[in-house]
Amino acid sequence: MKRDMDLVRKILLEMEKDGFESHMELEIEGYSAKEINVHLEMMNNAGLIDARDISSLGGFKFRPIKINWQGRDFIDAARNDNIWQKAKSFIKKQGVGLSLDVLIPLLKKYSLEKLGLQ
Repeated sequence: MKRDMDLVRKILLEMEKDGFESHMELEIEGYSAKEINVHLEMMNNAGLIDARDISSLGGFKFRPIKINWQGRDFIDAARNDNIWQKAKSFIKKQGVGLSLDVLIPLLKKYSLEKLGLQ
């Protein structure tokens, strides 16, 4: 399954909401449970979140527990919809993949520009 940075952003925003508890079922409109679980595993492996593998004979499943420092850096940089869309558009025009190593510095650059600091 291809990594979907829009889904990564949506998962982090959902986890950040007040009242999120690790035992809650995470649902994101427009995405299947399988897509969400695969992304939770990838996000856990990337250090964005802590998640627990609760897979069983009934199927593959990850339970999100908390957002880590790198995940908070990402979501703080990606929170603004205009900045998010601008960064995605720029990267797409350049023909570069949406990796965290490229995306986060670009999001921070656009945030600094918006604040008049660059």
